[in-house]
Amino acid sequence: MSSDALYYPFSRCMDSSTLKQYLLLFDSLTFLDVVDDDQWRSQLYRGLEDEHRGYLAYRDLADAMPWLRKEGVIKVKSPSTIASTHDDLTVAATLSDLADPAWVKAADPRRFDLATTSLHGLPSWHVFRPKIPRGVEAALCDQDELRMHLLEPGTESTSWQLSYAAGSSLSINVHLGAAEQLGLAPITDSLLHHELMLRKLARRGTSTVSISDVTDISGALTQRTIFNIVGQVLPTSQLAQLPLQDVLEFRSRTQQLRQEFIADVARIIDAEIEVGKVGETERIVARVTNSLVETARVHGSEMAAVRDKLWPKLIEGISAPTAVATSAAGLAGSYISGSGYVLAASVVLHALAPLKSALEWRAEKNKAQNSRSAIAYLSKAQQIGRSK
Repeated sequence: MSSDALYYPFSRCMDSSTLKQYLLLFDSLTFLDVVDDDQWRSQLYRGLEDEHRGYLAYRDLADAMPWLRKEGVIKVKSPSTIASTHDDLTVAATLSDLADPAWVKAADPRRFDLATTSLHGLPSWHVFRPKIPRGVEAALCDQDELRMHLLEPGTESTSWQLSYAAGSSLSINVHLGAAEQLGLAPITDSLLHHELMLRKLARRGTSTVSISDVTDISGALTQRTIFNIVGQVLPTSQLAQLPLQDVLEFRSRTQQLRQEFIADVARIIDAEIEVGKVGETERIVARVTNSLVETARVHGSEMAAVRDKLWPKLIEGISAPTAVATSAAGLAGSYISGSGYVLAASVVLHALAPLKSALEWRAEKNKAQNSRSAIAYLSKAQQIGRSK
C-alpha cells in the first residue's frame, strides 16, 4: 500500500478521531471534494445534527483543516481534475453494481447506523454533479430500471439526491479510479462500504467489468486490518484526547516504522487470504488483528524491561563528566521518550567506555531492531497512548 492515502466513499472524514487514526498511519490523506471551502463544508450538516449523532463531530475538523493543509498532511482534489471520473470503466463498474440486486439490498446504511438523510422514506445520498460520471447521470435519467435510484435531480450548484445504493456505488468507483490515477491507497472507515467493496471484488471474477488492481481483496483487507489494530492499541477515547500536534510529532518519528508496519500487515494478509473464499475474510482480519495486538502487548512489556535493565548500565559506562552533561542527557531524553532503541550504533558506542557495556547495549538494541516492524510500531503507538 502507498504511504499516501485517499479517503472514500465520503468527501471528508466525519470526526477528528478518524482523521487522527489515518494520520498516525499515512504520510498524507487526500479528500476528493467538489467544495474547496473548509468553513462552508463544516456547516454543511449543521441543520442535521439533531437528526443523527453521527453529524455531531463533523464541525470539529473545520478549525484544524487550514493548518493541516498548509502542513501538506491533508490534500483536497476536485473530481473535475481527475480524468478517471468519467471513464467508461468507472461508469461500467457503477452500473454493474446497480444491476446486482444483492449488492443494492446490502447497501443499506441502517445496517450500520450510518448518518444519512432520507427522501420519500428511503435513505438518500447527496452528491454534487461534478462527482457524478456523465455516463451514470445519463443512465439514471434515461434507463427505466435505474430511474428509481434518482430521487431528486439537482443543478450545477445544488446537490442531487440519489438512492443510498447509487450514491455508494458511484462514490466507491469514482474514488477508486482517482486512487489509481493519483497512486494513492484507497482507505475507508465505513464498515458498510468495506463490505460493499468485498462484494464487488468477489463479483469481479464472474463479470466482464473489472476494477483497478489497487482495489483487490488483499488490499481492502490490509487497510481494514491496520485500522482494527490501531483502534485496539489506541482506542477512540484516547485518540480524542490526543492533540493533533502530538499526532504529527509521532508521525515524524515513526515514518519508516509506519511504512514497514503496513507492509508487514500486507504480507501477513497475502499469506492468509484465499480470494475465492470472501466469506472467510473477516475471520482473517480478526485473526491477524488479535495476533499482532497481543504480540505488541508482550513486546511492549519486554521493551520496558530492557529500558529498566540497560539505562543504569549506560550511566555506569560513561566515564567523562562532559559526556554525562551532554551525551547522557541527550541519550536519556531520547530513550525515555521511547525512541532510544533506534539510536545509531555509533552514538551509543561513543557514549560508552567499557567494552562489556557497549556489547550488552548493542546486543539488546539489535534484538529490538530485529523484531518485526509491525510490533515495533505498535509498541511505540502504545507509548504515545499511555502518555496521555
